[in-house]
Amino acid sequence: MGRFLRQALFKLLQFFLGMIIGHICLNLYDSDPVRLHKIKAYPRASVPPTDPTIPVFAGIMTARKYLNSRGCSAWRSWASDLVKLGGEVRFFVGASEAGLPDNDCNLEVVVLKGVRDDDYPPQRKSFEMFKWMEENYGNTSSWFMRTDDDVFVNVDRLLDFLSGIDPLRPLFLGQAGRGRGEEEGHLSLLWNQNFCMGGTGMVLSRVTLKHFVPKIDTCLTNLLTSHEDVEVGRCVTLATGQSCTWAYEMQTLFYHSAGGKDERGLEIQPDSINLNVLNTAITIHPVKSPRNMELLAARFKAKKRLKLLTNMRKLKFDVEALREDAEDDVDNLEDIPGISGSWDFIYGHNLYTTVKGREKVKVPVRLNKEISEIISKVVEKINKDAREKGRTIEFRDLYYAYVNHDPVYGNTYILDILLVYKKFQGKKMTIKVRRHVFVREMLLDHHVRQLTGLETLPSPVPAVVPGDTPNYYEDERRAVTMLMTVAGENKVTALKRFFADYEKEVLLKMNPVKLVLVVFKENSQDTSISNLVRSKVAYMEKEYPGFSIIVLEKLGRFSRGVGLAAGLDACLDSDLVFIIDVDISFNAKAVENVRRFSVEGRSVYFPIVFSEFRDGGGYWRDFGYGIMSGFKRDIQEAGGYKTDIQGWGKEDVDLFDKLLRGNLDVLRSIDPNLVHKYHKVTCSSSLPAEQAVMCAASRANTFLPVDTLFSIVVNSSLISP
Repeated sequence: MGRFLRQALFKLLQFFLGMIIGHICLNLYDSDPVRLHKIKAYPRASVPPTDPTIPVFAGIMTARKYLNSRGCSAWRSWASDLVKLGGEVRFFVGASEAGLPDNDCNLEVVVLKGVRDDDYPPQRKSFEMFKWMEENYGNTSSWFMRTDDDVFVNVDRLLDFLSGIDPLRPLFLGQAGRGRGEEEGHLSLLWNQNFCMGGTGMVLSRVTLKHFVPKIDTCLTNLLTSHEDVEVGRCVTLATGQSCTWAYEMQTLFYHSAGGKDERGLEIQPDSINLNVLNTAITIHPVKSPRNMELLAARFKAKKRLKLLTNMRKLKFDVEALREDAEDDVDNLEDIPGISGSWDFIYGHNLYTTVKGREKVKVPVRLNKEISEIISKVVEKINKDAREKGRTIEFRDLYYAYVNHDPVYGNTYILDILLVYKKFQGKKMTIKVRRHVFVREMLLDHHVRQLTGLETLPSPVPAVVPGDTPNYYEDERRAVTMLMTVAGENKVTALKRFFADYEKEVLLKMNPVKLVLVVFKENSQDTSISNLVRSKVAYMEKEYPGFSIIVLEKLGRFSRGVGLAAGLDACLDSDLVFIIDVDISFNAKAVENVRRFSVEGRSVYFPIVFSEFRDGGGYWRDFGYGIMSGFKRDIQEAGGYKTDIQGWGKEDVDLFDKLLRGNLDVLRSIDPNLVHKYHKVTCSSSLPAEQAVMCAASRANTFLPVDTLFSIVVNSSLISP
């Protein structure tokens, strides 16, 4: 008994000693507070209990030279509306030897002391603006918005969105980012950290601002990048433990038009902006042209007016129904006037009519725009309570449509549309939904008034739409499991390209494909690939809920055979496995060929891929066997991958030989949908002789075409005339 007691006390002592050492190590590791963001929790009582009287304070960062152009345009377009609804707006500029220019629209301008107006990057300008906000409105406003002069804000939607959120929680709202292009992974962010993109605007709760401002001086002395929004996000995380909202809908609520020079954004064109953006966005960026800013505001006001007129029409239906003691409401189709005349049919972008000589024509632009507006309104109605229900619906395609035109009562549409249903709460999923929609576009009563100039009234909106219970679209295609191994910092660019292909050809096209990724790390410091994988997986989990991915990490020297064997172990015996390489660019047709040529118990498929040369062009890689597909059960029964091969090559040839000796048909065919992208081949000096010969041959074949090499040799000094 005494011996047992001594052992127990010794184990207990070991436990407490380990806890103490671990605590000391963590404190030493957290010695740099700006980089590591220690998480803190702040109680509600840490904010003064005064009731704020202002719903939102908006700070607009601008420069003196833009006050009378972008500044006045932002004021007329949206900022004045925010003030009318109880908010406050200030335009922030830096100090300058010259005075403020004459203000054409009476803007309330704050000159930030100690910051030059032309300072760039504007980290200090932004931080000083937040200081001013907290000092002057910290106890009187519930929310604080930081935005630029090229952002349009839908004020009604902003106030409605924030009204349902507690400002006494430490919240940091906006579109989350981790950097564009080559910046990603080089902003000193940990794999699970982000920032709110400055272009689309960011919103802070009053408690966030209260704890953020005291940390600003510390943050300014520990800047790690030249990006203002990155450093604001880093400082907010340091102060509150909160990062920018990881939420799918934020990319539509805080909308950025991608593209343009240096990927800084493509100018919004009000006449062609996507209707879904108009219906859902809180902020829209970039709108640098004052004309575009005010035209965009006009579109929103016309949309708001149209909604009021439509509601008036619905109320009129209700009043008439009450007078007639009708039991049904406006959604009762019997209350709508009957339909007469012929129907037009739309299929495959063509319009089929009964009009002689116009039996088949392209869908007119006007009609195409009307149908797009109707679909947008239908999706908006279905998504009305999407946030509370933890799901969203997106439009994907129009199968067909019937259209009836009545000059007295308006237009009637029957639409067959394909939607994508994304569920974020409970069991996550992304599935196809097929909907039939009946829409009556009722004409509004005539309103006659004299026009002082050219004015265009917007078209009517749909009056009746169905409910929002989805009918699931069953995908009958065979599921494919894509299996790949990757290792080494030199494969970061290739892996980014692979994820871009996977998103475009699999996720966006709802292709039933699972992904198994085996990541090799030679040591604990080899984190470039694993960090990239984590960030991409986090992004895809947010954008495509319910998609399937398995990531396996193996510590040690890279071996493709070992990695593929481990990946196969993670698959079901009945899985159709497509083994691919990170340097291969693929599309959806390649996946269809995998389904077509791989038959369980009968055949496996080894496609011949097109391999690019260094300077363009390429050749069919008929000696390569690394890319293949087959059912896991068939691969394993043939003997599977050999796991004692180290370094480059040979594991694929070994499997190919095993399958040739078996009872399965081994199918080979060139596939233009699989392209091996050029990369420099390095053959290790430690490779066994046979693998070294194979590696050298592959490097030579891929370098340049024979005719180019011949020309180089003939024209070189190696051959004298």
